[in-house]
Amino acid sequence: MKLHETMPELAGVSGWLNSDGKEEPAGQKPVLIHFWSVSSPLCFEAMPELNDIRDDLESDLHFIAVHVPLLEKDVNLSVIKESANHLNITQPVALDNQRVLADAFEIPKVPAYYVFDSGGRLRHFQKGGRGIKMLRRRIERVLKSGD
Repeated sequence: MKLHETMPELAGVSGWLNSDGKEEPAGQKPVLIHFWSVSSPLCFEAMPELNDIRDDLESDLHFIAVHVPLLEKDVNLSVIKESANHLNITQPVALDNQRVLADAFEIPKVPAYYVFDSGGRLRHFQKGGRGIKMLRRRIERVLKSGD
């Protein structure tokens, strides 16, 4: 995805955790969509800092996690639930077993973070487990701009 492109629909996933599956975040408030996997150590390392951002900004920012399997065994629902619980992922989690969202968002690897303004336009993209402080600054910039 390129900056200012519109957020793809969150449809075609295998299921949801922490949600009824009716996530329609565009047009409400800015959105952070983060892609993660149970088999990615970088995701596990980055999640505490990401949770801090979620906890600090949840009234102003919509958070959605997308679980993407990297290995065939990563589609095991009980493992995903256990990992989400262990990582304190309380936001809605789309289960992208067929990589529908991963392809739509063109994720290069996990973790990957996409920040959309309230109009659903991509304002920031970031990949990898480091740089969460920069991610927070970019989110805060989007929140201050009022988009």
